Amino acid sequence: MVSVASASVLAGTMVVSRRAAEVLPAEIGRDMSRFPSAKHLASWAGICPGNYGSAGQRKSGRWLRHLFIEAAHGAAHSKRTYLGALYSQLAAWRGTKKALVAVRHTILVIA
Repeated sequence: MVSVASASVLAGTMVVSRRAAEVLPAEIGRDMSRFPSAKHLASWAGICPGNYGSAGQRKSGRWLRHLFIEAAHGAAHSKRTYLGALYSQLAAWRGTKKALVAVRHTILVIA
């Protein structure tokens, strides 16, 4: 169970909802030593590209990815933050959807 203090710190450092700030540490866990790097964590969360699919649909980690995209959408539209600047810069180059995916990955690495 995530403490209220750690959830409020997570919600305060990034522009994510309280629900997302409580669910992220609850799903990932407090022991980060089981993930050797941020790439392993992104793979476990289903954020990095995978090959497991059928008829063009991904088959793993759906709801956790949706939670991250919800957090990324809120963070991307915030003013004067790193994630907001990252989103606006990438959206101009790559498009809005790819920029949201990049912000989603950044939120996971920061968390």
